[in-house]
Amino acid sequence: MSFYTTDEYYSSNAKTLIEECKNLHMDYIIVEKGYMGGWSETVSIKPSVILQAMKKVGPVLWLDCDNFLLKRPDAVSSEFDMMAAPKNPEKKRPFYMGCMYFNGSEKSMELVSNWINEADTEKREEITFHNALQATPGVKTGNLPMTYMHVMTEGEIEQPDDVVLHGLSKSKSKDEFIKMSKLLPV
Repeated sequence: MSFYTTDEYYSSNAKTLIEECKNLHMDYIIVEKGYMGGWSETVSIKPSVILQAMKKVGPVLWLDCDNFLLKRPDAVSSEFDMMAAPKNPEKKRPFYMGCMYFNGSEKSMELVSNWINEADTEKREEITFHNALQATPGVKTGNLPMTYMHVMTEGEIEQPDDVVLHGLSKSKSKDEFIKMSKLLPV
């Protein structure tokens, strides 16, 4: 599941992601959202879109729209309320945010609801998610393999075990937000 804004970069990537889902015989929900005013505003609606999808279909695998789905994501497990590739928990960035699994349980819905609340006051996605995890006692998290979040550098080729390649947004507002965020305390 994913969403995209109407700019050419994301709408083009959405079409690619839809084709990848079809080629892998996977059901998908990929919805268009209007322009939100900038990258941070757009990212802040992610938990709302995820919660709506869980209420509609149950378990959800979230992919940022500019990711590439290479294989069926068979490593997800309904045993966990939420799964994602591990990042840096010591710095309030416990998981990569571009590929996340939510099993549709009450606890996963509580987690995403808490994430929505956090996104109302803080725009740094990884920090809002970390805060939501802290506000959701008893949530069972699991790690997806790093093959679900391979961030390719220029000139690098995909690896045989890769499931998801992480796209790198070309958004000017994202670049500006990241520069500004580096000045803020973590």
